[in-house]
Formats: sequence, C-alpha cells, structure tokens
Amino acid sequence: MKHFPIVILALCLLSACRESADERCIREAEAVNRQCPKIIDPCTQLDSIRFTTRDRTFTYFYSLKGETDSTLRATIADGDYKQQVLRNIVNTADMRYYMEQNVSFEYRYVSQESGLSLGVIRITPDEYGRP
Repeated sequence: MKHFPIVILALCLLSACRESADERCIREAEAVNRQCPKIIDPCTQLDSIRFTTRDRTFTYFYSLKGETDSTLRATIADGDYKQQVLRNIVNTADMRYYMEQNVSFEYRYVSQESGLSLGVIRITPDEYGRP
C-alpha cells in the first residue's frame, strides 16, 4: 500500500508520454513558434511554422531579403534549389523522426520588402523516401 501513490504517478507519467506522432509534431511546431521570428542568416527569417494534421505537413513560413523579388522568385523556382532543400531534409538528423512518420514539408517564402509571395517548395515522402 505504501507504493500505491508511486504506481499511480508512474502510470500517469507513462500515459502522458504516449502522445501520437501528430500531437508531437504540433507540440514541436508550437515550441519553435515561441522562438519566432528567428533570424536564420542576414537574408532569411523564419516567421513561423505550422503542422497540419489533415495532410500531415509541416509548413515553414520564411521572409527573405537582400535580392530583388524577381531574383528571389527565380532562385526558389529553380529545380536545383528544391534539390538543395531536399538534401537538407534528408541529411539533418532532427528531421529523421518526421520522415519516419511520412510527414511532408512545405516551405513558403515571402519578400520582407514587398510582402509578396516568392514561391513555395513542397517535399513529400515520395521524394525523400523513408529512412
């Protein structure tokens, strides 16, 4: 009987640790958002991140500066840039869990100068393959 409170506490902690993959993704997106906006480099700012359970997608919202909007649009539209983003996902250890969960990644870019959309890159599980 002395150990009953410890057993109850242990059961409560275990059940709290059983969050679903979607719940974990939502929680981790919220944690990143508490640090936003976050300067990534002199030209790039992460404004926010969102996880959508409907399509199991992390959407990263970035604002860019340092070049003209047309130059930034051309860079984002370039297939080589998408391949670079794909390599970054595949080669980043922190992304492994999300890839194992078949999460898609979407990157939305806007101009810091004009506020206009510069482009969207979407990476799906079919593109990165399961680790």
